[in-house]
Amino acid sequence: MDGRNVRLGIASDGFNPFGNMSNSYSMWPVFVVPYNLPTWKCMKDPFFMMSLLIPEPTAPGIDIDANLKLRHNLDVMHIEKNVRDSVLGTLMNIDGKTKDTYKTRLDLKQMGIRPELHPICVNGQTKLPPACYSLSSTKKKGLCQFLHSIKLPDGMASNISRCVNIRDCKISELKSHDCHIILQRLLPVALRGYLRRDIRKTINELCVFFKELTSKTLKVDVLERLNTDIVLILCKLEKIFPPSFFDIMIHLPIHLAHEAMLASPTQYRWMYPFER
Repeated sequence: MDGRNVRLGIASDGFNPFGNMSNSYSMWPVFVVPYNLPTWKCMKDPFFMMSLLIPEPTAPGIDIDANLKLRHNLDVMHIEKNVRDSVLGTLMNIDGKTKDTYKTRLDLKQMGIRPELHPICVNGQTKLPPACYSLSSTKKKGLCQFLHSIKLPDGMASNISRCVNIRDCKISELKSHDCHIILQRLLPVALRGYLRRDIRKTINELCVFFKELTSKTLKVDVLERLNTDIVLILCKLEKIFPPSFFDIMIHLPIHLAHEAMLASPTQYRWMYPFER
C-alpha cells in the first residue's frame, strides 16, 4: 500500500491503574486505528494498536495533537450525554441537572427579560412560576412510566427500566449509550402531548440532528444542511430555555457537522470502542 494513502486515527483516554478513585494518578494509553481496513474491521479490538503508554508525570497534555490534521476531535459520545442531561434535567426539574434554578430566575429579572418567569412573592414567600418547558408532576410520572415500559432489542441498550424511579419521578445511573438511545430514539416519542407544539418540535429537531449526524453513511450535502440546521435549532432553543441552559456543551454541536466533513463518520471517532 502506498504510504501516502494510509489514514490513521489516534485516540487516548486516561484511566486509574490501581482501581482506586481516591488516587488521582492516571495513565494514558494512546491507540492508533488504521482507517484503511474495511468498516467492519477497523473499529474492532484486534486492530487497535497501542503505540504509547504515558504515565501521568510525563503526560504531554494538549501537545499530543500538534501534528494532526484535526487538532482536537470533539467526542460526540460525551456531548450527546451532556445534552440529554441538560434537556431532560431541565424539563423534569431534576436536582443537579436542571438549568432552571432560583438564581436563573433572578438573572432573568435583572436582565428585564421573560417577565412571566420572574420570581413572585406570595404571603411573604418567594415562588417560581411554572415555565412553558417544565413538566407537571403528572406529566413527569407519565414520562417515567413510558421509559420504564420500553422494551428494546438485545444489545441496543441496557435495561433502562432499572434506571427509572416512577414513584420519585427520577432517572439516574444511565450509561452514555443509554443517553444516546434516549436522545435519538425515545425522547421525541416520549414528549408527545406533554409540551407545547413549538417546544416539542424544536427538541425533536435537536434529536434528529444527532440521529443524522451519527448515521453509518454520510453525504456532504446532508452535512452541509446539518451545519446550517443546528444554528437555527440553537436559536429556537434560546427562545425557549433560560440563558443558563446554554453552557459549553450546548454550544459544541455547532462544530460537529463540520468535523464530520473534515474527518469521517462519527462512529470511527467517538469514544465508545476505546472506553470499552
